Amino acid sequence: MKISIIVPIYNVEKYLSQCLNSIINQTLKDIEIICVDDCSNDNSAKILDEYSNKDSRIKVYKNDKNMGQGFSRNLGIKKATGDYIGFIDSDDEIPLDYFEYLYDRATKNNADIASARVLYVSKNGIQNGDWLKEGEINGAILTKLNDKIDRVYKNCSTGAWKHIYNRNFIINNNIEFLSGYYHEDQFFNVKAFYYANKIVTEEYCSPCYLYKVNENSTTHKNVKSSKYKKTKFDQFYVIREIINFLKDKNVDEDILSNIYKDFE
Repeated sequence: MKISIIVPIYNVEKYLSQCLNSIINQTLKDIEIICVDDCSNDNSAKILDEYSNKDSRIKVYKNDKNMGQGFSRNLGIKKATGDYIGFIDSDDEIPLDYFEYLYDRATKNNADIASARVLYVSKNGIQNGDWLKEGEINGAILTKLNDKIDRVYKNCSTGAWKHIYNRNFIINNNIEFLSGYYHEDQFFNVKAFYYANKIVTEEYCSPCYLYKVNENSTTHKNVKSSKYKKTKFDQFYVIREIINFLKDKNVDEDILSNIYKDFE
C-alpha cells in the first residue's frame, strides 16, 4: 500500500461526497481511505456506508463519542498500513493527481515529508489564491534544522493536508496530534519537521489542495462566540507546547526567535 489517506468526519453531509469522489478517483490507485466518523448526527454516516459498500479501499471507523479532529487523525494513524500517510479535511477536495504527485516527489527524493500547494476557495467556488512565494517556483529540499522549522510557518505548511508523511517515520518518532484542541496541526508539524531527515517542498507546478474557506463560520465572524474564544485559547496553548518542545531539544535561540516573530 503506497498511501493511507485519513479523513476525519463530523457533520459534513453537504460536502462529503465531493471530498470522497476526489479521493477515490485519484490517479494513484494503490491507496487506502481511512474515514473516522466523530459521532456525526447528520447523514454523514449514511454517505460513508454507501461509499464503503462501493469501494473496498474505504475503511470506516467511528469514535465512541465526539473527540475532535486531533483524536480522529491519531486513530487513523494507528489504523494506517501505507508507506506514507496523507490527510484530507472532509469538506475539502483535491485534484486527481494530488497524491501521485506527492508520492513521486517523496519516493524519488527519499524524503520523510513531501508538500504541495494550497488553493483557497470560498464555499461558493471563488478562488482566493495561495501562499506560494516568488522564488519558490521549483521547490526545495530541506535538511537543515533551521530551514525545516522556519518552513512550518511559511506557505501554510502548518496544515497536515498539505503534506504526506512517511508512516514509519511518524510512528518511530511518536508524532501525534494534540487531542481536544484547535490548531492541532501546528504542534504535529513542528515535531514532524524537526525529526524529518529530508523535506521536499512544493513546486509552482504542483497540484493544489482545494481548501474550502467558510467566511461565515463562528471562528471567522463572531468574536464573542465560545468557539471563537476556544480557538484563541487553544492557539496560545499550542504555541506554548511548541516552544517547550523546541527548548527541550536545545534548539538554537535564533530558531526560537523565528517562531516568536510569527506570532507578534
